Amino acid sequence: MSPTARDALCVDLREFHAHPGRQLPFAAREEAVEIALGGGMSLEGELRFEGSAWAQLGILYATGRIAATLVRHCRRCLREIRTPVTLDESLEIMLDPTAEAVDLAPHLLGAVAAVYDPLVLCRDDCRGLCPRCGTDRNDDPEHDCGGDGGEPARRLGELLR
Repeated sequence: MSPTARDALCVDLREFHAHPGRQLPFAAREEAVEIALGGGMSLEGELRFEGSAWAQLGILYATGRIAATLVRHCRRCLREIRTPVTLDESLEIMLDPTAEAVDLAPHLLGAVAAVYDPLVLCRDDCRGLCPRCGTDRNDDPEHDCGGDGGEPARRLGELLR
C-alpha cells in the first residue's frame, strides 16, 4: 500500500509509521493553486511533488520531483513571465511524534523560492517603462514622452500597486 496525499499537500504518515525505514512511493498535489512566494513570485496552477519517502527516527526523508508554474514579473516593464518548474528535490522534515500527517507545502515552496531569481527580464533587450508616463517602451520603441504624464502616469501607478 502506498501513502497518498490527504488534504492537498498533506501526506498521511500512518503507513510510514507502520513501516519505519521502508521506502514507499507517494504523490502529493494541490490543484488550482495561487500561492505567493514573496519577492513578487507566485505559483499558479497545479503544484505536484511525486517520488518516494521513508520515515525513520522522527524524520521524513522525501525525494522526488516538484512540478508547477512559476509566475514572476519583468523588473523593467512588469510583464508577467510564466516559467514551468521541474525541480528534483530531497527533503528532510522533522516530524511531531503524534502527527498523523505532514504538510509539504512550506518545504516545496521554500525549495522553489531558493532556486529561482525573482529579478528577471522578459527579454535581454527589454526597454522597460517610460519613467515619466508609464508607456511600455517595448511596444513603442520610438516613444518620446515630453508630456505631463496624465493618463499613462495613472496606469503606471495602477501597475505598481
